[in-house]
Amino acid sequence: MFRRAGLLCGLLCFTFPLSASPGGALDTLLRRMADSYVTVTQDDPAVLERIEYIVRHTDGTDVVIRELPEGANDSLTAIWLSTFAPDSTWHDLDYGSRQRGAWPPAYHVQRISQIARSYKTPDSPYFRADSVRQVLHAAVDKWFDMGLQCPNWWYNEIGGPRLLAPALLLLDDEWTAGERAKAVKYMKQAKIGMTGQNRTWLAGNVLVRGLLERNDSLVQTARDAIVAEVAVAAEGKEGIQPDRSFHQHGPQQQFGNYGLAYVSGIASWGKIFQGTRYALSAEQTRVLRGLVLDGMSKTIWKRMMDVSSCGRQLFPHTQEGKALAFGKVLLDMAVLDPKCAERYRELYDELIRCVEPDRADGYTHFYCSDMSVYRQPRWMATLKMSSERVVGSEVVNSENLLSNQMADGALLLYKNGREYLNIAPVWDYTAIPGITTATDSDTCFHNGGYKEFRGGTDYAGGLAATDSSYGVSATIVCRDGLTAGKAWFFADDYIVCRGSGISGKSRYGLRPVRTTVAQQLAESPIRVTDNEGTTYVFRSGEPVVLREGRWPVLVQHAGTGYWFPDPVTARQVEISLGPTTGNWRRFATMYDTAAVTENLFSVTIAHGMEVKDASYTYVIIPEIERVDVRKLLKGRVPFRLATEGVGIEWSESGVKEAVFFVPGRVVFADGGFAEASAPAIATWEADGTLSAADPVQRGELLRLTVGKGKRTRSAEFDLTGTRGKVLRNAGK
Repeated sequence: MFRRAGLLCGLLCFTFPLSASPGGALDTLLRRMADSYVTVTQDDPAVLERIEYIVRHTDGTDVVIRELPEGANDSLTAIWLSTFAPDSTWHDLDYGSRQRGAWPPAYHVQRISQIARSYKTPDSPYFRADSVRQVLHAAVDKWFDMGLQCPNWWYNEIGGPRLLAPALLLLDDEWTAGERAKAVKYMKQAKIGMTGQNRTWLAGNVLVRGLLERNDSLVQTARDAIVAEVAVAAEGKEGIQPDRSFHQHGPQQQFGNYGLAYVSGIASWGKIFQGTRYALSAEQTRVLRGLVLDGMSKTIWKRMMDVSSCGRQLFPHTQEGKALAFGKVLLDMAVLDPKCAERYRELYDELIRCVEPDRADGYTHFYCSDMSVYRQPRWMATLKMSSERVVGSEVVNSENLLSNQMADGALLLYKNGREYLNIAPVWDYTAIPGITTATDSDTCFHNGGYKEFRGGTDYAGGLAATDSSYGVSATIVCRDGLTAGKAWFFADDYIVCRGSGISGKSRYGLRPVRTTVAQQLAESPIRVTDNEGTTYVFRSGEPVVLREGRWPVLVQHAGTGYWFPDPVTARQVEISLGPTTGNWRRFATMYDTAAVTENLFSVTIAHGMEVKDASYTYVIIPEIERVDVRKLLKGRVPFRLATEGVGIEWSESGVKEAVFFVPGRVVFADGGFAEASAPAIATWEADGTLSAADPVQRGELLRLTVGKGKRTRSAEFDLTGTRGKVLRNAGK
């Protein structure tokens, strides 16, 4: 179990200012850090139970999840003490491993720190026990004497020193001169450098060394390097972006990987530094607040992080583990940023305790990262695109091997949060929901090394109406000889998906060019309504076959409806519901090939083996129970599609949205029109407000003309330097 001992001390010590003397300052900082290692912030029993489960069922590849447990875990300590061998090692660890990811020897130092937490927790049965002290010193000495080095620099300079830091500081008053010298030598592997979260990690390790050495100058230098990263990055640089996303490894969205590690570390450091000469400035706190509240929080749903936000780290139980790590960030921020403490706690209740919110965030587009999020009280959708500007996915350390299409318009819908839980071993990566592809499933494998995947064009963007209940995103996909224009229109009860200009042929002639509507863990049964109004019920494993000459118009699964109003699209729909078998090694080479079987539900539009200017229309209705199905099947819905071009009009609000893949004209169903002089995404609202975004981010001058009958109106938008931000022009 996790113990809360040390919580009172930890909270109290954060309220006292540091002594003016270097020695007093360092001693207080050391005490605060040591207290943080035995303090439990997330003390909700249900949350602690999930943390315990994650700890026991994950492989430790993700350092943020590895650091998730707080305080002493006496049950684990008992295991590590009982299995500690006479040669001062643990025999279940492969100390000779050359594995780059989830390096087995790193567990040696992690276990040392876990034992140290129990050793320093007053109500633990292991508190200051002589036998435990002997194990700690023997294990530390053995680690230093072995001098192991991982083929991956990260474990040598960041991961290993960071995992050992809690033990080094908790036992600071017990080290001999020789042990301290070895610890300092080991920590010297970390030197301040690099960018973004890597720089923060390295500086944190240097700060720990400074405390071990009682070197005030080194501590100050490391602190300055840490807090210097709390700033909005300049264009083209890694770190916090102007749109509150986070980049690392180039222009790549890294919310759940480096971004989560960054905000976890900075929030923790900020709380430790609070009220001292090391404290974050008001501006730095404001920047961090924006990343947390307006960026990262958008990616968490019912204690799960969005798959597309996890990046290459879609390991077992990653989604929940990352969400729980963000929960600690929220509680740390409530202390660090008391001005918004209530908001952080509300978000904790919503995102971690799964309390249904009483508001709808609506549409958010991260224009620096080609990603959109739409949130309602009972569902969330994320859309991940990429472009020539933005890296959509990466392969690192032979992880994420099938990811080359993960940002080609991946539209993931969440309701209970478990739709894609541990789906990586069985997912068809050429059928990621939302994407259009000509690639066969056995041809997208990238064998190790480093590889990044960008979109094949510069067109990817999004725009929210003045009322963020409405939003539109669009991209042009160009991959493996296929080109497709794709657009998504978001509103309270609908996601309207349009595809046009789809041209290309099956890469190897094994599977047709296709668009995936859904592919997720299945809930049986499903209901399918055909074009004659007949409804069928299918259960897992049953072939989804309709009567001859019929085609699906409405598919219902897990309370979500998938409506195909266009007969051409509907005739091409293929549905499956049943077991699929794969293995984790498909995702990363560090895993074995043990079979994993899950029931999957999928809906696909098969366009043909070779197509030219094909199109599709389908509508996702996340809460089908809120819709009158009889009216839906008759086409009586609160929106009308454009009769020319790609656009939509929402009847209740009068909001019109248009996508211009090239300069041109969109004609709406009511006879109104919009014309754009450059590629753009635009909205025209009932009060006359015109809004535009630049999806190609070339900074051109855009002239937007709207009208109906003889009445027209034009507005010019200077898109120079906007990087895809929304510009608005109010007035009738």
